Amino acid sequence: MKKPFERTAFFRNFNIFIMEKRMTQILLHIAIIFVTIIWSINIQAEGWIQKSNVPFTQSGGVAFTIGQFSYIVSGYNSSSFVKSVWRYDPYADTWSQLSDFPGTARWGAVGFNINGKGYICCGNTTGGSGYLKDLWEYDPDSAIWTRKADLPTTKRINPVAFTIDSVAYVGCGLNAGAYKDFYKYMPATNTWIQVADFPITMEAGWAFESGGKGYVGGGLASSVISKKMWAYDPVADSWTAKADCPLGVEYSVSFSIGNIGYVGTGTTSDTFLILTKLFYSYDPITDSWSTVNGFTGAARNKAFCFTNNGSAYLVTGDYGKGIFHDVWEFDVSIGINTAVVVSDAKIYPNPCKDYFIIDNLPISDAGLTVSLTNSSGEEVISKFVKLTRNNLVINTDQLSPGFYILKIDNGFWFKTAKLMIIE
Repeated sequence: MKKPFERTAFFRNFNIFIMEKRMTQILLHIAIIFVTIIWSINIQAEGWIQKSNVPFTQSGGVAFTIGQFSYIVSGYNSSSFVKSVWRYDPYADTWSQLSDFPGTARWGAVGFNINGKGYICCGNTTGGSGYLKDLWEYDPDSAIWTRKADLPTTKRINPVAFTIDSVAYVGCGLNAGAYKDFYKYMPATNTWIQVADFPITMEAGWAFESGGKGYVGGGLASSVISKKMWAYDPVADSWTAKADCPLGVEYSVSFSIGNIGYVGTGTTSDTFLILTKLFYSYDPITDSWSTVNGFTGAARNKAFCFTNNGSAYLVTGDYGKGIFHDVWEFDVSIGINTAVVVSDAKIYPNPCKDYFIIDNLPISDAGLTVSLTNSSGEEVISKFVKLTRNNLVINTDQLSPGFYILKIDNGFWFKTAKLMIIE
C-alpha cells in the first residue's frame, strides 16, 4: 500500500499533467483560431468571394452582360452539348433559366455584348469536325434571338473576341489548323470587315479590352502554349508586342475592370491535362504583370466569365472528370489597405442616381476625406469635410453612369465600397 505522501505526490503529478494537457489544448485552439482569422483576412483582402452554387451542370459556352443581368449560353454538360440559357442577378445572387438558344448547341464559341444586345459566334457542335461560323444576337427586352451575318471566313472553334467602341473584333481559332486572321463586326450595319492579321496563328487564347485597345495572348501557337501578348490599335489597324504574360495558358478566362486586364485558370500543358488556378493582372500604363492571389477555388478550364457592376464572376468550369458548380466574384473594392480598422459607415441608396448618403459616421474634430474613383482609375470626387452630424450627402448628378470605388478616410480608419451610379 502506498504511503500517504506517495499518494499525494501521485495526484499532484497527475493534476500537473492534466493542467499541462488542458493548457496545450487551449494553446492549440488559440493557434487554430489565429490561423483561421489570418486565412480569412487573406481571402477577403484579395477580393475573391464565393457565391451560391449554380443549379445546373454546364461549361464551355459563352457569357455576356446586358444591363443588370449576366447570361451564360450553350456549352456542354456531363454527357452532351446543350442549348441552355441562364440569367444571373448579382444583387439577389440568383439564377433563372430562360428559353433555349435556337441555334446549334456548341462549345468553344465567343460571346460579347454591344449596345444592350448579346452575341454568340463560331464554335463546334460535335467535338470533331462540326465547326461553325454563325453569329446570333440576343435582345433581352423581347427575349428573341436573331441570326445575323456569318463570320466571312472559315468555320472555326476557339477564336478570341473583344469589343471597342461598339465594334466587336473576332479572330484566330482552329479548323484544319490554327488561324491568325481577324475581323471586325459592326452591329449597326450587320457587316464584317477584315482587319490586320494577328502576328501568329493561335487558338484557345484570351483577350480583353483596355483604354480603347484590344489585348490578345496565350493559347496554343505552333503546338506550344504561348505567353506572348499583343495590343491591337483600331485607329492604326496594327498589333504591337507587349510584355509576356507570366502564365502560359489555354482555355483560360480573361476580363478587364477599369484599365486593368486579368487572366487566370486554364490549361498549362497541351500534352497532359495540367490545370491551374493562378491569376495575373496587367497594367497597360506600365506594361507589366502582377500576381493576383487569394483565389481559393479549384484549378479548372473552360469556365464561364463575365463582369457586372464592377466585379468579375468566374462560373463553373471543367476539371477533366466533371464540371464544377461553384461561382466566384472578384471584387476590386475589397482588400484596399485592409490592415486598418474599418468603420461601420453605411452607404445608400446603392445603386444611386443624383446622390447617395453615408450614414453612421463618427463625429470627430479631425474631419474626414471622401473620394470617388471611376472605372478608369480617375479620381472624380475628393472632398474634406468636418462633420457636425453622423451622416453626409454626396451629390452625383454630374457624374456619368457606371461603377465607382468610394473611399472614406479620417486618418485613423477608412471604409471602401463599390458604388453604382445609374441613369
